[in-house]
Amino acid sequence: MKRRTFLYGAMGTAIAATAVGCGGQQSSGGATGGNRGGGLSTIRVGHYFNENHPNHKALVEVFKPEVEQASNGEIEVQVFPNSQLGDEEAMSNGVRNGSIEMAVPGMLLANADRRLGLAEFPFLFNDHDHARRALDGDTGQFMVEACTDLGLKHMGWSLNGFRVISSNRAITKMDDFQGFRLRMPNVPVYIMCGEALGATITPMAITEIFTALEQGVIDGQENPYLTVLANGWYEVQSHMIETYHLMSPNMYLFNLELFNSLDADTQQIITAAADKSSRHAWNTSVEEEKTVKQELEGHGMEIIIPDESFRTDLHAAMDGVYAQLEQEFDWAGEQIEIAKSYA
Repeated sequence: MKRRTFLYGAMGTAIAATAVGCGGQQSSGGATGGNRGGGLSTIRVGHYFNENHPNHKALVEVFKPEVEQASNGEIEVQVFPNSQLGDEEAMSNGVRNGSIEMAVPGMLLANADRRLGLAEFPFLFNDHDHARRALDGDTGQFMVEACTDLGLKHMGWSLNGFRVISSNRAITKMDDFQGFRLRMPNVPVYIMCGEALGATITPMAITEIFTALEQGVIDGQENPYLTVLANGWYEVQSHMIETYHLMSPNMYLFNLELFNSLDADTQQIITAAADKSSRHAWNTSVEEEKTVKQELEGHGMEIIIPDESFRTDLHAAMDGVYAQLEQEFDWAGEQIEIAKSYA
C-alpha cells in the first residue's frame, strides 16, 4: 500500500522555531518583526488537514490573499498543512503561548476547557444548517467565551463534518462493535461515545492513522467522509458506516495577546479574512460531501447505511453519555436545550 509521510511532533516544532528565528525580531505574542501595530509581518497558520481538503484550500485561496492584499503586502500568510507545526494539541498550545500566530484546530481544546466539547455532543445537530445556526448563535458564543478564557481570539467556524466510521469489515449492528479497535481523537466526549458503542478505543493523532490501519494496529477510525477521501484511507479500509454520530467543526484561532496588540485596521483585516475563509470552507465542505461518497465507492469502499433498528440502537447507546455529561457539568442540560432549539 502507498504510505503517506507527514512532518509532525518534534520536527513540526522545529519548523515553527525556525520560522520564528528567520522572521526578524520577535514582539508580543510571538509575532515576527514588521511595521504594523504589534510588529506583525507574518502569520503562520497551522492545521492538520491534507492539501486536498476544503479547509486547507480556503486558507490558501481565501484567507492568505485577503490578508496580503488588504495589508498591501505588509503581512505575509504562511499556511502549514498536515500537522507540520505539530499535532493538534501542539498547534493549539502554540497559539495559546504565542509561538504560533494562528491555527485551525478541531475541538481537542475541550481537554483544556470542557465547554469546548459542547459542539461534539453525540447526535446534537440534525444537519449542517442546524449546526450552522447554533454555532452562529448562543451555542457558538458559549464556546467563544471559553476560547477567550484560554487566551485565544476566536474568528470563525469551519467544518470538518458529520463523522462516520471506516472499517476493515462490515458493521451492521451494535454487537459488531465488540472487540473493534477504533481510533478516536483524545477528547473526553469522543472516548465516552466510542465506549458507549462497545468498541475498544485507541486515541492517536490524525497523522498516525494511515500507518496504524495499514499495519493492523487498529480496525477502523471515525472522521467525516471528506477527511477519509483526502487522506486516502480508502486504500486500507473496506467499509464505511454512516453513523453521523458526531458533528465536528473547526475553529479559526489567533493568539489573543497578539491580536489585542494590533491596530484596529489590522485586526479588521484579519477578522474579515477569517470570517470569509471559514465560511467558504464550511460551504465547500457541505457541497463536496454530496459527491464524496460516490468517489469512495469508486475506490472500492462499501457504504453501509444503518437500518432503522441499528440507528435507534446507536441513539439509545448515547443516553448514558448524556446522563454522565449532565451530571458532570452544571451547564450541560441548559446548553443542550439551547443547541437543539436551533433545529
